[in-house]
Amino acid sequence: MKHGTTKTLRVGCVLLLIFFLFCAFALLPQPVRATNTVTATVPVGSEPIGVAVTPDGAYAYVTNYGGGYYGSGSVSVISTATNTVTATVTVGSEPIGVAVTPNGAYAYVTNYGSGYYVSVISTATNTVTATVTVGTYPVGVAVTPDGAYVYVTNEGGTTVSVISTATNTVTSTVTVGSNPKGVAVTPDGAYAYVTNYGSDSVSVISVPTDWPTFQHDTAHTGYTSVEGPTTTPVQLWHASLDAYIQDCSPSVADGLVFMGCLYGHLYAFNATDGSQKWAFYVGGQYDFRGTPAVAYGMIYEGSMNGTFFAFNETTGTVVWT
Repeated sequence: MKHGTTKTLRVGCVLLLIFFLFCAFALLPQPVRATNTVTATVPVGSEPIGVAVTPDGAYAYVTNYGGGYYGSGSVSVISTATNTVTATVTVGSEPIGVAVTPNGAYAYVTNYGSGYYVSVISTATNTVTATVTVGTYPVGVAVTPDGAYVYVTNEGGTTVSVISTATNTVTSTVTVGSNPKGVAVTPDGAYAYVTNYGSDSVSVISVPTDWPTFQHDTAHTGYTSVEGPTTTPVQLWHASLDAYIQDCSPSVADGLVFMGCLYGHLYAFNATDGSQKWAFYVGGQYDFRGTPAVAYGMIYEGSMNGTFFAFNETTGTVVWT
């Protein structure tokens, strides 16, 4: 037998052996992930109630209601990789509801026993970075899909507090039924549904749509889910400016209207009544002709001389150029 023929037979035998091994492995029973069974039990704080998972699925935030009336309550942070508590965050007394923002940066916790405020937890550091005063006995909490607003039900009355995540302040208070508890926002962010425990009803709230940049969003769709007026529009307010407007349209976000003008003027007005919140002047050599872009507590505006500015949304001061 020639040497080439022998080599070919050897290769063929190896391939045939690999084929049979593959078939044998395929016939072996494969492990199947158990469904609807308890795979782990994680000890947390006393009387856990609320739970929310971060968008990346890495952590679960659990509110521990018990033992907090005469002191501080807590939130347990569970690593889903190990099913162990990796951090415990001190919040207000008797925490109930918890919701995580779509970008996973913050968890909002309602403190029922404290009576009137929400704790804001930074998921990066697992510390409380802000507290927001809301209505009496806050319970339910939900974040809009765009992460701009947090809706909180106040069981001690008939209201829902709307928190701007950019400033962590209440920008609106909506009257609903008696003793509102649960709240959920539709996937398109157009409506919030609120259960009213004391009046056996559900209130449907139309969620405001911000216009934070040119043509509404980064895709320049120019689309909003809010219906336009069906009757002749009525002027609600007007504002006088100390500068000229040219080629610039306003931006609306977090209950404010932002307007850039020629000669370096930038203004912020209350969207409801037109009262001026702040005005900032950066210098006559800067002409603002573009629409301001608003995101995460910052306002971004470019000038005609090639300088790009970032302003603090709350104060109007320049953060960087």
